[in-house]
Amino acid sequence: MAKQLYFYLTAIAAVAIIVVGAFVLMNLPKDYKYSVEKDGVRLVSNEKEISELLSSYRAADSFIISPRFVERGTENVYMLSSVTLFNTILIDKGKSVIVVARVLDENQNLASCRTNLGNAQTDKILDAKDCAILLEAEDSVVAMVSFPKDGASLGLVELSEGKISITPASFEDVGWASFVFLESLYPDAQDIIDRVNLIVQRL
Repeated sequence: MAKQLYFYLTAIAAVAIIVVGAFVLMNLPKDYKYSVEKDGVRLVSNEKEISELLSSYRAADSFIISPRFVERGTENVYMLSSVTLFNTILIDKGKSVIVVARVLDENQNLASCRTNLGNAQTDKILDAKDCAILLEAEDSVVAMVSFPKDGASLGLVELSEGKISITPASFEDVGWASFVFLESLYPDAQDIIDRVNLIVQRL
């Protein structure tokens, strides 16, 4: 009887160790080939050096900025900060900017989007299929801004050829993660923002 009890306890302990080990592995920070940490945000890539990818973005003429939104909710207020920052800095640099606000359903699938099609006077609602086509544009750099992940201590900016994925550490850090990326892209980003703010104050 004692041997049987010992066997079952050992088996339970082994299963518990495996479960805990799997949980720890799943929650460890993902390793990337290239990684730079700046002001609480990690810029990472598995494709090329961070500096090389930033250089390729600077050479691009067109950007698609695609923050995630919900149909209704306070989250949208935070996500708007990324739109303002990207528009301010990229337009100052002479880039064409299209905003595509993604709305995801309860299963995290793309449901629809709203876009200005590069014109501040335009506000068009597209279905999931047309949104996906727009976001697959090969002639633009696509920057996706996502909701934060639970438990994240650092913002994460994943870089690849023609793609940028920004995941802030919290909703309060959406603007900060976007700014850190933009300042890495253009070191004079803060000067541009200050100049624009000064013009707005004078209006």
